Amino acid sequence: MNRLRVEYPSQCLLHTDYKKQVETAQDFCARQGWTFGVQIHNTTPREWIEALHGTGAPLSFHAPVCSEYFMNLANRDFSFALDSVQKTMAIMEQLGGALAVFHGFLMTDAPILAFNTKRSFQDCMEVAYRKELSQRKTPLCRNFFRLPEYTERLERVKHRLRQIQTDYPAITWCIENDFPVYGGGVLLSEQMGSLAAPLCLDVSHLWASCVLFKKDFFDQVKMAIATKQLRCVHIHASRLLRKARLSEIRDGHHSFRQPNEMELPELVRLFYENQVRHWVIETPEADIRDLELIADWLQ
Repeated sequence: MNRLRVEYPSQCLLHTDYKKQVETAQDFCARQGWTFGVQIHNTTPREWIEALHGTGAPLSFHAPVCSEYFMNLANRDFSFALDSVQKTMAIMEQLGGALAVFHGFLMTDAPILAFNTKRSFQDCMEVAYRKELSQRKTPLCRNFFRLPEYTERLERVKHRLRQIQTDYPAITWCIENDFPVYGGGVLLSEQMGSLAAPLCLDVSHLWASCVLFKKDFFDQVKMAIATKQLRCVHIHASRLLRKARLSEIRDGHHSFRQPNEMELPELVRLFYENQVRHWVIETPEADIRDLELIADWLQ
């Protein structure tokens, strides 16, 4: 049976007594029979990546790291994404990382800068905004999945996923489902499964897409699990209600202790029972209390 690996994101460790936080988490996870790790977020500066590597915790990576461009495999010009792939790979090889997750499908050919400590998500992503693909003067996605353009871009993404995995086989490259804004092309489990590639499922992104497109959340989670391609999950709470209006749709990344309708205990048990065993608590305040909650939910 696969050993459970639970990770904090690097954001929650920056500018804190990170060594103590990591040691506390490692001790707790060891008592549960788990492995504790850290997922390096794409906004993390190089010096902090090396500091976290020095703790001895195994690292995974939210790509691209230390790179200029978002890894949009749907862009006609592959050079921007490929440059970020190569820079991420070089760091991962040096520090021993073996798994990278990334958002890789936008309905645009515009070069998209990677957001970081100096550039916000919105500043970078609004370049990808297309009115005809968006809902009611918002950046929220319309259902554009039957457009010929979508089919063309999907085939491009699938081809490049295979190419990256073939060219850089030491790393498992997991494409992650998008929050449904700015022409994100991987929103629901139907699109995830069509990629036939390793996947990272972000549960709050999927929750928002289910609210937007009126889908059953647990049906979608089970469909993602059924692909047999899930290598990693990002777990966090969304305050978004099932009956939310368009104007209320926001991303998650809230603590497990935030009131929500997602039924997180049932969700984590579902992942565990189906051998999905690499979990990232993707919140800026992840700490030992989240690990304790997971242990309680799994009892």
